Amino acid sequence: QNAIDRKQGVEETLGKQPGIEILPVFLDHADRSKAKKNVEDALARYPDLVMTIGLWSYNGPCMLDAVRASTREKKPIIVAFDEEEETLKGVQDGLISATIVQRPFQFGYQSMKALKDIRDGKTPPATIDTGITTVSKDNLQQFWAELRELKK
Repeated sequence: QNAIDRKQGVEETLGKQPGIEILPVFLDHADRSKAKKNVEDALARYPDLVMTIGLWSYNGPCMLDAVRASTREKKPIIVAFDEEEETLKGVQDGLISATIVQRPFQFGYQSMKALKDIRDGKTPPATIDTGITTVSKDNLQQFWAELRELKK
């Protein structure tokens, strides 16, 4: 369901933009080598490809490796998901434009808060939005600092 919702968000946002054609999804079945090969194939097959978007955390490093190795003069924009170290390094190097990150530490915090509310006789909200952050070169250092602090 996550992938379906993410894909729908991309289609709803980019699909409305004039002059943008969204290519079919390249499936990799969680195989990193297949994910990288898919990007290599897309780069070869679509000379006008201007952006690659990955919906899973492992896609960032796979897209990054394929684009780095490409001999194309004009490299496509890369947008990734999650905060794998290689993805964040790609953002730092300017090869990944942005990565959309969840806030996994909030998952645990909000879960415990909801359990405490139940214990205290309160009804927790049916849905708890833990938020997302778009990490780009502009806020990467701040994000890394916060991430390191949370991991202590």
